[in-house]
Amino acid sequence: MKKLLLVLSLGLAVLTGCNDKGANTPPPLITDPVLPPVTEEFSPGETVTITGSGFTASDEIWLRMPTKADGDIQATIVKQTPTEITFTVPQGLPEGECTLVLKRGGTEMVLGKVAIGESVPAAAARLYGLGDHGVYEIDRQTYALTPILGDADFDFSSSNVYDASKNTIYSIEWYEEYENIPDPESKLSSGIVVKSWLGTLDLNTNTFNRVPLKDDIDYFACLIDGSLHLLAVPLTDDDHIRLYSVDPATGTQTEVIDFGSWATAFGVSSDTYDIAVYSTPCLVSGRLLMAFSLYGADSHENRFAAFDLNAKTMIPGNTIPFGSNDTEGNVCFFERQGETYTAVVSQNGTSIDSPFNTHFLTFDPENLATGETVYTLDNAGCFDPQYDPATDRIYWADYWEQSGTEASGDYTTGTDLYTFDFATRKAEKSFTWDEMIWTLVLAR
Repeated sequence: MKKLLLVLSLGLAVLTGCNDKGANTPPPLITDPVLPPVTEEFSPGETVTITGSGFTASDEIWLRMPTKADGDIQATIVKQTPTEITFTVPQGLPEGECTLVLKRGGTEMVLGKVAIGESVPAAAARLYGLGDHGVYEIDRQTYALTPILGDADFDFSSSNVYDASKNTIYSIEWYEEYENIPDPESKLSSGIVVKSWLGTLDLNTNTFNRVPLKDDIDYFACLIDGSLHLLAVPLTDDDHIRLYSVDPATGTQTEVIDFGSWATAFGVSSDTYDIAVYSTPCLVSGRLLMAFSLYGADSHENRFAAFDLNAKTMIPGNTIPFGSNDTEGNVCFFERQGETYTAVVSQNGTSIDSPFNTHFLTFDPENLATGETVYTLDNAGCFDPQYDPATDRIYWADYWEQSGTEASGDYTTGTDLYTFDFATRKAEKSFTWDEMIWTLVLAR
């Protein structure tokens, strides 16, 4: 009888444990998920939309292969709202069904199955160079420059974005103009006014239109839900960073989000600190990733930051590695096969003539921190890299000026074309142009 009671007690304990385990099951990350039917196939490069309730800006979509050895592959999210996520099917997936997994922090939720179709060869991406005296299409084999806009003075920055739906490049141009201002309200040096323009380059007709923007504001172009937007960083006493939608034909701006004071976000006073932007915005999972330099009379700090489009807040991130108080630098972001990367450029020395080094690292867009160092390129900078999934390479232009002889007093200018191959994890100088090319744009 005692043995029977013992067995019954163990059975009750097991049942109680099972009930407790069920009671502790975490709630689903989202509710009412709806996926496309498995009879509909999606080829790599195509987009898939999932609806539901409760999506957040930190959500990630991963595709789980039929065999565990294949692992999970992260998809690039191109649109995200509380009730909808749209992502691009990564390249290189085999045909057949795979499992969609929603990940949030350390928790995941299986959403269902999606059918992957045959890979369709993508049209070759076109490479363009935005130069000092014109815009050029670049031959991908010979790197020869073909002018598509006549000789004119351009002041392109690295803030450019390609709109595939319109086959159009939007670009910010700017320069500093000296004016006689007795008591300027701007924090800029007395008499300096920063002028900005929004340029629209229609690649269907090879025509260019330029409209003025407001003075003394650093503008950065980005596409959000297929529409052109400008992130605006004032150079005056106003320390609020704002996002505007903009009409490319007129330059008319409509405020979408006021992200608040950068000084408050970074925990400093705008009376004693100024801010400089180190990067152009990169949209990842509902956040615009950027990098800033904060500098005061006795201190200097380089930081990552993000602008959350859903929470409408600015989020300060970790300190940028490799920079120091006495060096110049630059930071760029790009996405590759569902992962985010950053290229951190810093001067190797404190002299104005010191060479630049570039560090390619993985980047965590959730925690705003760098990860693995993929490659370090000595004695060269990397500015506005363009990733081509067809070649699994990034391309960028590094322009230079070289002094002539003391007798002549002249100087020469040129641009080096660099490529980085992810397959070999090596960078190389592929070509040198006599023209000054400020930046590249890959149209795909």
